[in-house]
This record gives sequence, structure tokens and C-alpha cells, in this order.
Amino acid sequence: EEELDELDHRDEGQFWSTRDEPDERENSPAYEPCDSDNERPAPAPVVSLFAIGKLSRYGFDRERSKQALEAGGGEFGATLEHLLLRVFCERFGQKAVCPDGLREVPVDECLAQRQEEALALAAIYGERFSERIANAVWTVNLDLSFLSGSAAGQGGADGNRPARAQKVCQFYLKGK
Repeated sequence: EEELDELDHRDEGQFWSTRDEPDERENSPAYEPCDSDNERPAPAPVVSLFAIGKLSRYGFDRERSKQALEAGGGEFGATLEHLLLRVFCERFGQKAVCPDGLREVPVDECLAQRQEEALALAAIYGERFSERIANAVWTVNLDLSFLSGSAAGQGGADGNRPARAQKVCQFYLKGK
């Protein structure tokens, strides 16, 4: 048995067969020769439960999310874009998604205008502007500490009781 262990080049915890041993694979009962790749069933796309959960948190139905993920090959970004496009079409109609005059505009002109807008935003915001995905996603990082500071400063004169707004209905303030 030790001699067989020495001849076995697999790792200690490896229990699957390798292609280095064609005799074992050919004699194996699990081995079924295939004449062509077309006869094999196509593997079903893997649908991530995490992706389904994330889409359901965005407000999409779980079953519809699962179907869209399967249709999109399991890619979350493409599925989200597809679902949002469907919602937008259902809500505002096909003309809102793709106006008639838009088809006549050349792609080069659209890209040039997009680059001009990106250049203008970069000039305004400097390093706070970044292009995450080329020609698709831009981000602007803003320091909004003044908002949190102004919210903290509304505590009133003594800091414990909230300041009363002058133009708010007294019945609304009482909760009636």
C-alpha cells in the first residue's frame, strides 16, 4: 500500500480523479463518452442569493429578480440596469427611454459632449471629481460637514431643548 501511495501524485486531501490517469477515468462507471460538446446541457447560470437580496432591498420582487439574474447570466450590474430600464419603460413609456430624435444624433457627437461635461465638472470640482467607469459613472465627493454642524447647532439656547420654529403651525407642533 505504501508503494501505491508513493505513486499517487495527488495532494493529501484531493479525492477527485485527475486527467493524468486516463485508464481509471475510462474504466470508471461515471465516465460517459460524449461525441460532441453540443450534447452536453448548458450549465445553468449561478444566481447569487446575495444579489437577489440586494435587488429586493432596492424594491424589486424576489422572483422577478431571480429571473432577471438568470437571463443576465448572474451579473448584478447588468441585471440592475435591465430591471431599472423595465421600470422606467413601464412608468414613463418607451418614448421617455429612447426619444425619436435621439436616434439621429451620432454617437461621436454624444461622446464629445459627454467629454466636455466631464472636463467642466473636473474644472469645477478638481480632485473631488472622478470618473469611476469610463463614459458611464462619475462621482463627486463633497464635504458636507456644514450640514451636520448646522444640525447639531439647532439644539436651542441651552442645547437641550429644540428651538421652536416661528412659522410652524401650533397644532402640528402639538401633534393634532
